[in-house]
Amino acid sequence: MSILESDRSLLIRALHAVGYEDDILVDQPIRPDGYNYSLTPYTFVGDRQAKVDGVLWTIPPGQSSRVVRVEKAGGIFQDVPIEGSGYFLSIDPEGEIISYTFAHPIVDSTMVEYGPGWVTTWIAEREFKVVGLTTPPFQENMESFIPIDDPQLPSEFWVKYWKLRGREENSI
Repeated sequence: MSILESDRSLLIRALHAVGYEDDILVDQPIRPDGYNYSLTPYTFVGDRQAKVDGVLWTIPPGQSSRVVRVEKAGGIFQDVPIEGSGYFLSIDPEGEIISYTFAHPIVDSTMVEYGPGWVTTWIAEREFKVVGLTTPPFQENMESFIPIDDPQLPSEFWVKYWKLRGREENSI
């Protein structure tokens, strides 16, 4: 089975677990510049196609997705960790730092939902796979990237970020 077929099978299983029975079309994985994780975009077939799309994150141990801020133009993001173990680290619109731990094996279909005003990242302890859904379908203006250790975020966020990545500080 190819990686693309394997990702499609994993996506379908995860989406069915959270109530999405529609068929999907899976694109080739992409790797954001300067990061070690991959994104496998997918779209729904049929009526849901115009309303929601998504991505499968595959994050290696000790790595993270980009830190992003969901902008006012952003929609609703729903993420479901499905394999491996890791953390969801965020700042809510009121400024509270929130983190959730997902341990191996992941046995339920916990969904993390967030929208405009949130700052988020996923961090892998073991190889970590997370299915993301975006309503309406994702557009570039929905989020902005925040550089690592950027002072616009509280230092407490960055301390927690590096601790969850298994380091005391930025050692890139």
